[in-house]
Amino acid sequence: MFKSAVMELNDYLIIKRGKQLNIDYSTIFNSLPEEKVLVGIIDLHKNIFGTSDDLITKMRSKQKLLVITAMDGTKVIGYKIGYELDMNIDEKGLHKIILEKKLLN
Repeated sequence: MFKSAVMELNDYLIIKRGKQLNIDYSTIFNSLPEEKVLVGIIDLHKNIFGTSDDLITKMRSKQKLLVITAMDGTKVIGYKIGYELDMNIDEKGLHKIILEKKLLN
């Protein structure tokens, strides 16, 4: 899963920038990144989506957090955030929830 996520992020950045980049990837499990990196993620998120969407609070609320950052020197140029789903939901229950959300939208 991790390798796939990094490859997906790398492919996106190459397409976006139009050239091969020398990107350093950093992975943080179960915690928030250091302050400078976190600020870079929030700045990039605001730049893309126009708002921070209270991203830090959402990240803090996840028990098993996976953060992958793509760095160009000290600048965050990409990120991917993942977290463990509620383990109380069985597979059929999860499909039902997704279907209900799709039908409501």
